[in-house]
Amino acid sequence: MNSRYRKQTNQMSSRSRKPTSSRMKRLTLDLHEPLHRAIKKNAAEDGVTMAQKLRTLLSKHYRTSEGTS
Repeated sequence: MNSRYRKQTNQMSSRSRKPTSSRMKRLTLDLHEPLHRAIKKNAAEDGVTMAQKLRTLLSKHYRTSEGTS
């Protein structure tokens, strides 16, 4: 089996796998500066990172059990 075929096969099999609860995906947001500052300030007051704060908020909004990492 040549390496090109093997690579394509691996890519196909990785797409068909079910996502696990520990798998993370990156999300990039463009925010207006005042909103960014407000989130940053609130996260700092809570002693968490902005990412942790937003994961928690999004998890609550979408009613998932993840986002508290």
